[in-house]
Amino acid sequence: MNSKKKSVFIKGTVKFPLRIGMKAIIFHDGGIIRTPSIEMIKRITPELIIFETRNSIYYIAPYFAPEPAAMTANANILYSCA
Repeated sequence: MNSKKKSVFIKGTVKFPLRIGMKAIIFHDGGIIRTPSIEMIKRITPELIIFETRNSIYYIAPYFAPEPAAMTANANILYSCA
């Protein structure tokens, strides 16, 4: 593993489930962030979600705002096709 991974700090809503080998989908600031495939899930609590991809460590401070219907539908399609 790369010891010089970039740290990414985001306040947003994570679309679950998070799975190793799958991309994470994060609703953030009115948009969607799709990460590269997850290599390691380090922590999932109500206050903080931490996981690693090949080049980055993601620190997600969850907030639970309603997701726009179109974003939710697109995220569900992505997970069902993966």
